[in-house]
Amino acid sequence: MAHGENCHALRGGENGIRVDHIPSLRCDHEEADTRMLLHAHYASFHSAVVVIKSLDKDVFIIAAGISKEFSSGLLFHTEYRDKGPNH
Repeated sequence: MAHGENCHALRGGENGIRVDHIPSLRCDHEEADTRMLLHAHYASFHSAVVVIKSLDKDVFIIAAGISKEFSSGLLFHTEYRDKGPNH
């Protein structure tokens, strides 16, 4: 969960929800593009595969450029939108 410059991980367990502050994700990025990739990079150390879902070409280009820095596999999911013959 990102809020302001801080980020916290919410984890469910037998005793309820645990909230952990993640100092390495602290940032002042105003754009979601770069902040999303910072979070995806962090997740790559805790998951076998990270999936980024975005329609934004900028996110794809940045992700392709930094994918070698990920500790796990990186998949990019986008959606094809057929806007019809007039577009």
